[in-house]
Amino acid sequence: MKFQITLRTRLVMLVMAAIVPLFGLSIFKAWHNADAAVERALTDLQFAASLAASGQQRVAETAQQVLTAIANVSDIRDGKVARCDRYLAELRRLFPVYANLGILGADGYARCHGLDSSRPAYGGDRAYFREAVARRGFVAGEYIVGRLTGKPSITFALPVLDGDGRVVIVAYASLDLVEMAKSVTEIQMPPGAQLTIIDRNGTVLAAKPERSSGRVGQKIAGPVLQQAVKSMSKGVREGMDGAGQERLFAFLPSSPFADAAFFVAVSIDRDLVVGPSQRQLWLELAVLALVAFLGAWMAWMMGGRAIVKPTTEILEATRQVQEGRLDVRIPILSPNGGDEFAKISEGFNLMTDSLQQRQRDLDLELERSRQAYSTLELIINSMHEGLMAVDATGRFLLANEPAKTLFRLTKTPRR
Repeated sequence: MKFQITLRTRLVMLVMAAIVPLFGLSIFKAWHNADAAVERALTDLQFAASLAASGQQRVAETAQQVLTAIANVSDIRDGKVARCDRYLAELRRLFPVYANLGILGADGYARCHGLDSSRPAYGGDRAYFREAVARRGFVAGEYIVGRLTGKPSITFALPVLDGDGRVVIVAYASLDLVEMAKSVTEIQMPPGAQLTIIDRNGTVLAAKPERSSGRVGQKIAGPVLQQAVKSMSKGVREGMDGAGQERLFAFLPSSPFADAAFFVAVSIDRDLVVGPSQRQLWLELAVLALVAFLGAWMAWMMGGRAIVKPTTEILEATRQVQEGRLDVRIPILSPNGGDEFAKISEGFNLMTDSLQQRQRDLDLELERSRQAYSTLELIINSMHEGLMAVDATGRFLLANEPAKTLFRLTKTPRR
């Protein structure tokens, strides 16, 4: 089936062709703005992560200073347990961020601690104790639930060596993760961002907002942070979180050393970053669609009056001329306006005037020829002699009555 495109349709298509590039421009601008917004967001997240990591590194440094002070107390070195308990209890009161402060002997059993409980405790199987003995230096442990406190915590440990370099005791400080979570809430984040503090094994220690990255004590979800914690690397990335949602991440360990106590990650929903650009795009596309509709409607209505109607009149007049009506004329509404349709109509009228005049002249000449032929025929028929006229090819032209009679007699068969 052949589809016919009318002039009005062509006008509408022309208007749409003029507006289509604006749609492309809006899409390109939205894409560029989204990329710029992502870059700004990653920069903001990286800065926020650096601040949070600095704060957590100060937590580790404070714990080291507290343990150093504990290790240098003479009563603790001398093994005076009663005074040790009172000192650690007072120290814990001054530093409520710690769930417990204590001393473990080289055999792993508790010598003293800052709690009121007098139950014996064993810490020789804890990772922080084994690492402190093995490395003979300050270490940060991993997520545990304290046997004496029953609280989730992360424990720092510092060994005390004798003159021969052997570990005599190990001082430890268990950081209360509940108290840690309170301090985390005070860290300033970009609007909509989530902060997650993780130990080097990938266990969540604290988060802002709470449980935004999983429960405390659970392994971090999502391939991006899992890989980052595994390599203890620093950087920014786009990727999926544990819920399969696209997010922007900035992450780094709390210190540049391999045994960093904390790993900090700040993330934000990607849709939250690019959402304004997308909403702006949809708004612009809606406005452009409205403009396109109005433009097409105006082209349809105004084009019908200003272009289609004059064109139709010209075509109709041309058709009538083809049928032989040379008296057809196109009305010129603005003879002095100088527009194209007026000029075309004026030219058409001049053409039909010329054709009509030529037709009159031809009819007049034909009439004269007929009259001359009639006169010639009258003269020839008045002659008594037979007269016949033929052209150079022998074709018969005319003959008078005697010649016709003679021609009939010669054609009559004899009996």
